[in-house]
Amino acid sequence: MRERPSGVAERVARVTHAIGVLLLAAACATPVGVVHGSTQDVYRTLTRSVLSTGELSPLSEQTLRRLGLETRFEHAPEAVIAQLRGEGANLGGDVLFTLAETSFLHAEQAHRRDYHLAAAVYAYAFMVQARGGLAVALDPRARLAADLYNLGLVRGLAAPPPQMPAGATSVTSATAARGDLGHMAMPRITLPIGSDVART
Repeated sequence: MRERPSGVAERVARVTHAIGVLLLAAACATPVGVVHGSTQDVYRTLTRSVLSTGELSPLSEQTLRRLGLETRFEHAPEAVIAQLRGEGANLGGDVLFTLAETSFLHAEQAHRRDYHLAAAVYAYAFMVQARGGLAVALDPRARLAADLYNLGLVRGLAAPPPQMPAGATSVTSATAARGDLGHMAMPRITLPIGSDVART
C-alpha cells in the first residue's frame, strides 16, 4: 500500500507543478507581436525614406542596427558615416546605400553641400554595383538611389544665393534679363568619401 505524502511535501509538489506550467506557458509565447494596420499605413512605413519623411528608410536603419551604429548615428553622424565607409574599398550594396542615405540626411540637417555630393557618389556607386543584378527592378533601393544621386548633385552643386549690396532690396530685372551672374566662381569642395569609393 502506498503512503500518502505529508502536507509539506504535497504543497511543494503543487508549487513545483504550478511553476512548471507557468514556465511552459511562457515558453510558448512569441517574442514578436503582430499589430494590425491598414494597407496604406503598412506601405507608408515600408517605403519611408530620407526623401519622403526626413527619416532613414527601414533598410538603412536595419543596416545601422546590424552594425550596432543606430543609436550612435543620432549623436555623431559624421563619425558613423566615416566608420561605415572605412577605407572605402569593397563596400557592399547595403553599406553603399546606407552611406548614400545617411550622408543625405546629415547634409540636410547640417546644411552641408559636401555631404550632399557624397550622397550622390555613394548612390552612384550603389547603382553601378547593382547594375545587371537579377532583382534590381524589384529592389526598392534602386529608385531611391537614383533620386538620392540626382538630388545630391542638385543640392551639392547649387550656388549659394547672391549677396545683395548694402541698401539693395532685390536684383534688378535688367541684370536678371541679361543673365549677368557677376563673379560666380565654383568653390572647391572636399568630399567626405574614401578614395577607393571615388574610383568605383
